[in-house]
Amino acid sequence: MTPEQFCYWLQGFFELTRAKKLTTQQVADIQSHLETVFAAASTTALQRELEKIHTFEKVKPNKTKHAREEPTYCSRLGERKCSS
Repeated sequence: MTPEQFCYWLQGFFELTRAKKLTTQQVADIQSHLETVFAAASTTALQRELEKIHTFEKVKPNKTKHAREEPTYCSRLGERKCSS
């Protein structure tokens, strides 16, 4: 559950129950769940950023690699370059 989803759920809880007061346990449960979903969201965001960096490192162009040279042909024989 994302933090946004939990907040919508909590809003719905208050609207449906019309609760005027919360017990100490309910407040503690809400705080605990908020900490959990926000920590998970932060971890997920951090993981995404790390994956971007890791993927970028994998696909970095190799600057020492040279362009592939096409073979040249001897126009006389139609074969690879002859040594004439």
